[in-house]
Formats: sequence, C-alpha cells, structure tokens
Amino acid sequence: IKIINENSFVMISNQPILLIEVIKFLNDKKINVLEAKKIRPSLEDVFVKLTSDRQGDMK
Repeated sequence: IKIINENSFVMISNQPILLIEVIKFLNDKKINVLEAKKIRPSLEDVFVKLTSDRQGDMK
C-alpha cells in the first residue's frame, strides 16, 4: 500500500483482489470510501517494461 496523502492510497497486488472486499473492509473500520477504481498498466507501460528488460540482453 502506498499512501498518497491523508485521503488517498494505492494498493498494489500481484494477485487479483475483489474491490468490493477492500471497500467492505474499510467500511468496517469506519473509513468512508468516496471513490475506488481498478488501475491496470497501459500498453505503453507494458511495452516500456518489456523493452527495458531486454536492453541489457542487446548490449
């Protein structure tokens, strides 16, 4: 979990997590959720990661 500010955080996982379960957990802790969304890497993010990993192989 990365804290962005006092009102925001980002949760990163290598495995799928049901967003509704996260919201339920936070609500049980009396933390109000105003917005929640799943963020996936863009095609550009994936391309940069794949090509930067292979650059060392090309030298």
